[in-house]
Parts: sequence; structure tokens; C-alpha cells
Amino acid sequence: MRIFPTISGVLAAFVFAATLGAPQAAAKDTDVSIQEQCQSQYPATSSLKAGSAYLLDEHNAYTWRCKQDPIGSAKAVTNLSVDVQAYCTRHKLGNAMARDIDNAYSWKCATTPMPGSGDSWIDCSGTVVCTKYWSRAKTSDINKELGIAKLADTGQYAAAALCGLAGFMAGGGPASPMSAAALTGVAVLACKNGASALAPSDLNGMDTAAAAAVTANGCLQVAFPKDRGAGTRKWSYTTDHGYCWDK
Repeated sequence: MRIFPTISGVLAAFVFAATLGAPQAAAKDTDVSIQEQCQSQYPATSSLKAGSAYLLDEHNAYTWRCKQDPIGSAKAVTNLSVDVQAYCTRHKLGNAMARDIDNAYSWKCATTPMPGSGDSWIDCSGTVVCTKYWSRAKTSDINKELGIAKLADTGQYAAAALCGLAGFMAGGGPASPMSAAALTGVAVLACKNGASALAPSDLNGMDTAAAAAVTANGCLQVAFPKDRGAGTRKWSYTTDHGYCWDK
């Protein structure tokens, strides 16, 4: 179990504020066959066999690859990407999702909210992990707010500004009542007084993920355990049309 340090209380609280009020996705899962997708994505040729799947790390859902074994004297082709969404689309089964990003065998096709409506949505139908996604526009806004919150002379983030960002991400404006109600104890004092500052490491990668998402024209996302009191939030981004949308 990971307990957030006191100085990170603001960040822990605004993640909760940003997630608790959002509707959860009701989804029906169907298993994904990575092997079938490799065969379909990389058909046999005169010198290469149809694609087959292999795995780099069973504890990382994003490490599936395809390869094509040689026929005759040809050379094998390895490290080919897998378009998991194409499998779900081909079978009309919805969007491809890794229900547990730490489990390579957790890929499913699922019916999810249609991207294009709202600033964010949460998929929490997995057994262990929930994931929240923000639209491209909201991702850009979050990245700008983080830039404003950062203190240029110290390379740290002002706790008071991040308190405002908590409300911004939850759907209200900066320093909204929604964010204030969600923060307790030392976190409230930090927000009210502007006390302390958070180092980039205290954000657990949120700032770098937001910046990378904007560069890639993608959508910010965070995966977190269903047991919100424990575990690590994993910030990243996606450009997959099944999750990422414009607004």
C-alpha cells in the first residue's frame, strides 16, 4: 500500500475530486484475440508467414507485438505494432481497452461512452483499475493551468494554484466550492494559505503526461486503483480514437 506524503495531499485530493463526480461507464466485455489480430493485420506473403503475436512484458498491457516468420531464405520481421482497436472494430464489439494496464492479458472489447460529448469520462468496469480520459481541448486547458501553477524560479508548483486546478478539473472554475469541499486537513490549509510547493515528482507524472499529450495531439488519461486509498496513479495519454476526442 502506498500512502501519499503530506505534501502530496493536494494532488491526491484533486485526483479524487476530478473522478468522484464523473459518471461511470457501463460496459460489456468481449475478449480480444491478439493472435487473430496479428494474422489479419499482417497477412502471409510469398516470403513471409502470416503474423503471430508475442509479448515483451506480461505486466505491461502495451507490450504486445506481432512478427512474421520467414518462408525459405527470407528474414523474419519482428516488433510489429498491434492495432487492438482494429480487432474490436472489425467484429463490431466497441472499443479496445486494457482493463488492467499491469496485466497484458486484460485486453477487452467494450461498449463505452461515445467520445465527443463532455470534457471527460471514466471507465471503471474492470475488476481492479479505473481509467479517466480527458478530451483534447480539456487536456490543453489542463496543461496551460499547470504551466501557470509552476513557479518559474524554483521549478515547483504552487499549492494554491493547484487547489484551483482541482476545481477546474472537477468541472467548476478555479477555486470552486467543489474543490474546496473535496480537500481536507493539511491540503485545505495549503490551498487557503498558498503554503508549501510541490515538486514535479509529487505529481506522479501528471505534468509531463499533459505536456506530451498536447505535443502528440492526444488526450490525457490517468489509471487508478478502484481502492482509491491505496496504489499509484499512473498518468499517461492516448491518441486512440476509441478514447480520445475533440471538444
